[in-house]
Amino acid sequence: MLDSEIIKKINECLTLVHRHFDTADRDARHNAPDAAISEKFGIREWWLHEYRKTSGNQYANMFSFNADDILRNNIPSYVVGCSGRADLFAKYARECGLDVRVVAMVDTASKKQYPDGHQIIAVKFPNGLHMIDPGGGRTTYERAQITGQCKVGAKVYYNRRDGQTEYKITAILTPDEHAQIDRIEKLADVYKQGTIRPSVKQWQSGVKSVLKKIMNLDFVRSQKQSEY
Repeated sequence: MLDSEIIKKINECLTLVHRHFDTADRDARHNAPDAAISEKFGIREWWLHEYRKTSGNQYANMFSFNADDILRNNIPSYVVGCSGRADLFAKYARECGLDVRVVAMVDTASKKQYPDGHQIIAVKFPNGLHMIDPGGGRTTYERAQITGQCKVGAKVYYNRRDGQTEYKITAILTPDEHAQIDRIEKLADVYKQGTIRPSVKQWQSGVKSVLKKIMNLDFVRSQKQSEY
């Protein structure tokens, strides 16, 4: 695919992402109580509270929703943040044939237990991965592109509303890998160590698999010994 074709598809995906969140955010602001609007994360907490009541899912959090959920439930960016925007862009991108990754990067100045960070998109061009931010109403590749090397450990200098922030790339994930991040603790793992800590079920499954291989190996050895 030529660069010009890739950029055209990126622009189409950016427009779709913007269109969804522009509508969902406007609806959320219209429906949320004034007290929620005035708080920093007020709309997120209000929306999740309402969702937990109607869905019966008492454990829903901002990482509980995949791209299809975001569209189906008209979820605003106030709720899913940069993680949800990356998921939605990745969905549209894969549907139109783009090869994308989700780039996780941590604020190098953050000392919190759950560090501040940001998730963006890397699109594969013939000459490598090019980074873009699908948030903030950016609807063209020119406006969304982020300069810098897309590799783990690289520094990215990002202009935010409150000034420039230095980030360090900690992980470059496939969309399916990124979709495994369903709570803040997993995102913190990605920011701190670049990997997603396996769940208890995954760990137990891995242990069972290893034990099964050991038992099979012992059985083969015993069969060979019995032949002599």
